[in-house]
Amino acid sequence: MVVDNASQDGSPELAEALVAGLHLVRRPTNEGFAAGANAGIRASTGDVVVLVNNDARVEPGFLAAITAPMLRVGGEDVAAVTGRVLLAGSYRPAPPGTEGALVAHDGTRWVRADPGRPGPRC
Repeated sequence: MVVDNASQDGSPELAEALVAGLHLVRRPTNEGFAAGANAGIRASTGDVVVLVNNDARVEPGFLAAITAPMLRVGGEDVAAVTGRVLLAGSYRPAPPGTEGALVAHDGTRWVRADPGRPGPRC
């Protein structure tokens, strides 16, 4: 299933053309990721729902790995699972007071490195 948040670029039609039997949920307005995710969840019929952003790339085996904790015997106690999110590109520590910095799990703050001055990966 694909949820389209009011795209104007022809991507819903392309998705339908590329994926036979695709269930496409068209939203008349873009109210953000959460509203689109909720629309997809409401329209789903499966036992497990996996949300993947349109700018994400998953590796082979992703679906089996992300659903395994819920589908195994005793998995009925598992309500949510997340994959590890890795950002593409290079990042450097954010100077104090930088607006819009990304915050890592340990509280460190990062900004994209200048193209000519790559920094450490976050």
